[in-house]
Amino acid sequence: MPTFDPKMLLFKEDRRNDKGAEVTKTSHVVAGALIFYLFLAVGGGVTYYIVSTKGQAARPAPKIASQTQDSAAKSASPKEEEALPNEEASVGETATEKTTDTDDAEERLRGLAADMEVVLRNGLTFYHYEQEERPPTGVYLRPFVIESSWGPIMKNDVYYFASLAGGYFDWIHGDSIAVSTGGAEYELYFNSGDRRDRLGQDAETLFENFVVDADEEALEMFRAIGSSGYAAITYYNRSDGKSYSRELSSEEVRRIANMIELYDILEELYRK
Repeated sequence: MPTFDPKMLLFKEDRRNDKGAEVTKTSHVVAGALIFYLFLAVGGGVTYYIVSTKGQAARPAPKIASQTQDSAAKSASPKEEEALPNEEASVGETATEKTTDTDDAEERLRGLAADMEVVLRNGLTFYHYEQEERPPTGVYLRPFVIESSWGPIMKNDVYYFASLAGGYFDWIHGDSIAVSTGGAEYELYFNSGDRRDRLGQDAETLFENFVVDADEEALEMFRAIGSSGYAAITYYNRSDGKSYSRELSSEEVRRIANMIELYDILEELYRK
């Protein structure tokens, strides 16, 4: 932009005087110069404001959010600070409760196993009750538990025994049992290939025996027997209908109830 010199106005005034033109007063010239300077000043200020405003708009916004978060983290309220020890205390209380529950479960387990035979064999623990070699003629439910590193297994042991002295001596060759307990009826079916049949050396006794893993229905049946305190069982052959029935004694029911409870405790401990 060309610079403005006030002397140029004065020079123009002198030249116009030489030619006889109307004389312009110096005060008017000076006033015009001041107005021109004021115009330049205002224009320059506006230009500077626009340029500086654009420069500020291009700058990134300050990270207020992160600063606020940092400040909030540093200036936590006393209540929030008190909550931290409480959280640690609750974790400790939970661990203590779990330890207490485990201790209680192990104590119940020892109580249940007190009158059982507990046998360690090949890394497995067997829990079962002592059984008579020659019980009265009848069919028996004798579940037992095997504990291993991968958890407990409930075995369903169905045992049919007959003797000449017992008044009934015949093969059933059964493949099913029907159990009535607590108003409910359960029927379990077996593969006849899993049955063991044996005749005594004196030919006066015989037995048939199934030992299989207890499925969910069998486990439910054992729990129902334990809850109701009563059960009647029928061992039969689905093909020809031959069967033998009897009611379980109170001691048999107690043993079944204890065995299913022991199994459930081992399951609970294994899950922990």
